[in-house]
Amino acid sequence: MAEFPVKYILYASDGVTPVYTFTYVQDDTHFPDPKDFVEITSLRGVGSIIIPGSTQAFDINIKFKINGIDYEDLMSKLDSMKSSIVMQTRYILKIDRTPTSTVDFNVMRLQSFTIASDDFRTGWADVECVLRANTW
Repeated sequence: MAEFPVKYILYASDGVTPVYTFTYVQDDTHFPDPKDFVEITSLRGVGSIIIPGSTQAFDINIKFKINGIDYEDLMSKLDSMKSSIVMQTRYILKIDRTPTSTVDFNVMRLQSFTIASDDFRTGWADVECVLRANTW
């Protein structure tokens, strides 16, 4: 079977309009299967209540690189990324599973981007984006 590049594309909440494509993805959290129940534990530590059929929120950490021709181009791309992926806005993240299918997550960005400070932004920037899945 031939290899294919896995794409991470963020869409608007309609699932049709692309908002941002993550380039050169280096790593992501191997997202867990969300539980199909929620457990509420007692404040006194005696027992718990199980609510079946629910899914819990979890974080998807995407580590990727952004490249630019020079410093000015790189900074422009970083600013564009920051303005494209707005905090507390509903998005759909689509990650390729095969060349013809994706796995989709309803996500929001609730944290600031982490941009590595040791690369001096001379042509590449290492970026980490944390998206919270199952938040809407």
